[in-house]
Amino acid sequence: MDITSEERIVAYVDVIGWSEAFDTIGHDALVTVARSIADHKAKFSPSLKADISTWDKSMNANHDIIIQKGYYGINFSFVSDNFVVSAPKEYLKDLLSVTKWACMCLLVDHGFPTRGGITFGIFTHDMEHDIAIGKPLVEAVDIEKHTHMPRVTLSDTVRQLVDCNGLSELIYFDGEKWVLNIANVSDVWLSESRRRIKTALASGLDESKAEKWNYLAEHLPKMASDQNKA
Repeated sequence: MDITSEERIVAYVDVIGWSEAFDTIGHDALVTVARSIADHKAKFSPSLKADISTWDKSMNANHDIIIQKGYYGINFSFVSDNFVVSAPKEYLKDLLSVTKWACMCLLVDHGFPTRGGITFGIFTHDMEHDIAIGKPLVEAVDIEKHTHMPRVTLSDTVRQLVDCNGLSELIYFDGEKWVLNIANVSDVWLSESRRRIKTALASGLDESKAEKWNYLAEHLPKMASDQNKA
């Protein structure tokens, strides 16, 4: 099968604290976390998409009502402590939502903050051969490397695309950068995120690590508030 490169939104996300976790929670616990990310990835596998498409068509229903078209545009790759999500720009909302969901689950279900970048450009994301390659990924990795805080930062181009598509509820300005809004507005999720933050800060972290968790303590409630206003 020929793989054609195309313009895609690309999100690169790194799991913070993965290396240290081998000594704190252990290898087996990290395998459990990895499996949860792999399960998320599997929802966008080519085989599942084909099965769902066949089922959808057999229902003789309007495709947009049964399965949103954006689902088929999402590709998801995962290796160890980072993952890549991409989609054509017309499915920007779907990409932001999928990336947000993964970050939310890693934080509340497993206690891992995340950090990364979201960019746009010519990209090849071949799920059949597990290939993700292109300048947008290089740029997203560079964004991740140059930010200290647990946030997924948008490139200027992606920020403009968000504005054009009226998706302001999915992003947040933290006083320095426009980032993905990873908060859930439910009381249960917010309560569990506060518990995770409190537990982390009480574990004797050094100043650098504590700064990351204090960032979440400050900004997650504000992110949730922004969504409630949208």
